[in-house]
Amino acid sequence: MPHRIAALLLCLLPAAVASAASSNFRTASTLQIAYEGAMLSFGLADFVGDGSKTLLAGGFPWPLLDQTLPIKAIKISRAGALSDISATLIDGSPGQSWGRRGVVADFNGDGRPDFFSASHGYDAAPFPGDYQTLLLSQANGKLKDESASLLPHAKQFVHSAAAADLKRNGRPELFVGILNSRKIDSLDPSYTPPSSPQPGWLGAYLLRNDGSGHFTFDNKTLADKVTFSYNTGVNPWVGWDSPGSVVSSAFADLNGDGYPDLILGGDGDQNYAGSVYFNDGKGGFRTTEYKLPAGLFGAKNTITVDVLPFDVDGDGKVDLVLSQTANSPFYAGSKLQILINKGNGTSAKKTTFTVFENVNASLPAPTDSDRVFNYLESLYPQFVSPLEVNRGTASGYYYRHYPNNSAYLATAKDPGTAETMLYYLGPASGNATSTLGTLASWLTKAVGAGY
Repeated sequence: MPHRIAALLLCLLPAAVASAASSNFRTASTLQIAYEGAMLSFGLADFVGDGSKTLLAGGFPWPLLDQTLPIKAIKISRAGALSDISATLIDGSPGQSWGRRGVVADFNGDGRPDFFSASHGYDAAPFPGDYQTLLLSQANGKLKDESASLLPHAKQFVHSAAAADLKRNGRPELFVGILNSRKIDSLDPSYTPPSSPQPGWLGAYLLRNDGSGHFTFDNKTLADKVTFSYNTGVNPWVGWDSPGSVVSSAFADLNGDGYPDLILGGDGDQNYAGSVYFNDGKGGFRTTEYKLPAGLFGAKNTITVDVLPFDVDGDGKVDLVLSQTANSPFYAGSKLQILINKGNGTSAKKTTFTVFENVNASLPAPTDSDRVFNYLESLYPQFVSPLEVNRGTASGYYYRHYPNNSAYLATAKDPGTAETMLYYLGPASGNATSTLGTLASWLTKAVGAGY
């Protein structure tokens, strides 16, 4: 790299180091526990009742095996000390083979948090499914595993879950998002979706709460396309193009009527990023489907892995942030789709109704340099962490500055060859400028990884 860009970057290094040194974050405590897998289903709350926070976590074994792992409870004291309190907090031995999504709410109405963990089981053929887990707070301060007595007793491929006070009666209820409807041997016939032409099938459903944590199975107040993911009007059956398989789910009041609405994230074979069903004011969702725009990896190629309802632009209306990946190549790359709630329609009740605007469409397309930078950040976060990034141009160079790493990535044309080159400057190169190769060669790798 020419000396001028090296000088520019080195002049900025002291500021980056100072920024990192002035951080208010520090490692307060570390804890090593025996756990041969990955944790994915989380719940964080004061489960102990002493002002501390406890992290409940379930997950799946790695390497991938069809076996159960326990739900762990890690207490975080107000001073930041960590301790494993699984044995003293949890009454019973709850475990799952692929804990996918944790939900925290006061299900039994005692003023203390409870925990529901959704699981889809072993994620390979024959995809046997798993039982769901419910831990309810007790008078003795423990969490008791009430899964077998209070939840539908059937192995299910549950990919998402969400809870909210759907009827505004102080009773949080659950949406259980089965990835796609499937036939289950010896299934209670009452669980069959209304639109299923055959008994024994199970799709997404609600768990209605009587206020004490006792739940009633309900798939009658959800739209037929939600409870049964197949269009049986054709032979062979095909999945609906929306919402079809439910990958992710959330509740939020999107139209400002005070009732939580149901947001569903779609799978890679669907035309839309997901769907919204507005609450009918009675806690039901047999309402008109509102289809979200196509996802950022394109129609029939976007998997909406997660949904975050959040007021992005500060106008008082809940927007949607969708975490997405590609269906082909499978789970390659990641993007955030931001949908702004414009609130410019009316429902049958003449209340404001939500229309979403895809703000990503108005953003400039990423440059080739951006795609390579994003790719390198995913590969080497220890050297170029995407948690804090400054971007800019200087003297013909396009760069990203990573204060947390005191490092830089930059691209610029080599005047001798006219090739655009990729450069790194940071601790990994001894704070000397290092040429990583041509931008074209790195772009090929980035594109192949979905960037």
